[in-house]
Amino acid sequence: MRGKQITDEEAIAITLRRYGSLTRGQGELAIKVLVDEFHRPKNAITLAIRVAFQKRLVEIRRVEREDLTLKSPTRNTALENELRARFPSLAGAIVVESSESNSDRIHRDIGYALARELGIHIDDGAIVGLGSGRGPYYTVEGAKKLTPLSSRGVTLMSLTGDLYPQGHEKGLNAVLDADFHTALFSMSFSELMTLRKISSTIAHEDIESARKKTWLDRDEYRKHTPTVAIVGLGVLKEHHRFYQEVRRETGAASPSGQNVLAPIKKFLKELVDISEKYSQGIYCPIADVCNRLMFVERPDVRIKEADRQKMLKLIEAINARLLTIDSDQLGRIRGLLLVAGTTQKALAIRKLLLESELQQSGLRIRTVCTDSAAAQLILEHSA
Repeated sequence: MRGKQITDEEAIAITLRRYGSLTRGQGELAIKVLVDEFHRPKNAITLAIRVAFQKRLVEIRRVEREDLTLKSPTRNTALENELRARFPSLAGAIVVESSESNSDRIHRDIGYALARELGIHIDDGAIVGLGSGRGPYYTVEGAKKLTPLSSRGVTLMSLTGDLYPQGHEKGLNAVLDADFHTALFSMSFSELMTLRKISSTIAHEDIESARKKTWLDRDEYRKHTPTVAIVGLGVLKEHHRFYQEVRRETGAASPSGQNVLAPIKKFLKELVDISEKYSQGIYCPIADVCNRLMFVERPDVRIKEADRQKMLKLIEAINARLLTIDSDQLGRIRGLLLVAGTTQKALAIRKLLLESELQQSGLRIRTVCTDSAAAQLILEHSA
């Protein structure tokens, strides 16, 4: 069995077994389980899954009661022009007039808007990084509904380990991890491409050993640095997976059925406790890109110096245990496509845009995609 070529039927069976648990809100099945069940070596199993997606033998998609066609978004060109004028280093700005009130639907609208422009960002031979969260999810999910991208020789690679988070609203039943996005995005190309997934949970006590087993190893990363990346942004409030892990009742099962955040949970609890003292309205002092945490300042919110220093130390302790792209690696990507919306994220988006503009953190944001309410706040607080 091990020496025979894998048929299309077997590739379908392997892939459905790997991802079938997603329909139940659980994480994907481990590769080692598939090795035992199908009596195939690990490299044959991973190749079978990749081919199943690339040949469109298997499709993973979200099913809603609403019309699944990709509607053309209404864009606010005035706000787009204002953003480009305020942040001249931006090559593009997409601002969507979303009529939706919940955050999942807002991210759907902005993700679909960015999906329509992916063709101008992904050239032949591009290495495309995929982050986690709703913005990247809806972008690649929207791309799948459009004409397949014709770029050749593309490599898709996830930027962060697995959390097994789900959508915030009942209508969204999808795992929002970067590995999942990488597999989903492969279905939007007319040509076969290379997939590089992390295939590991995100938190580890020995992070260097964990990195060595993935392409996030610093030497390996230099060989495959993404030329463009689709990333979202989160804030440490009630919908954030980190927040949910800390605040769920003792003894309650985590969404993934496993305690993937155990190595950082004690630090997270302290951070959430302090952060909540200063979170108000649209402001939260802690945000993240690709699950890597950062501190967000707001001049009119006075934070005790002791609390500020404590938050910075906790952020450092947590980031040091996360299997995700680090700040230096993120800074090497010259084409970040930042897709994030809602007023709660506006100040964090503004922080990243300012850092990109001033070249303070190495970030190079090529295009920002957000909703009109968030864009207005970004501009108001950037005056």
